[in-house]
Amino acid sequence: MTAPTPNPVLTDPDLTKPILDLIREVVPDADVWVDAWNGPLGGRTPRSFFGRPEEAILRDLVLATKYGYPA
Repeated sequence: MTAPTPNPVLTDPDLTKPILDLIREVVPDADVWVDAWNGPLGGRTPRSFFGRPEEAILRDLVLATKYGYPA
């Protein structure tokens, strides 16, 4: 059985846009931040999450920041 196709009307665009574009909307000096050591990410750089399953963790962190939720 295949997964249903998401309804584009109900899909949050923040969940489908490229992660770097989302980061640039939310984080000042985003291009520096993505290459900096980050304690909440286990000492890894945010860029090390790009294109990997762990990218969802990074997206959740950025969205929490964007909407003012505690990460």
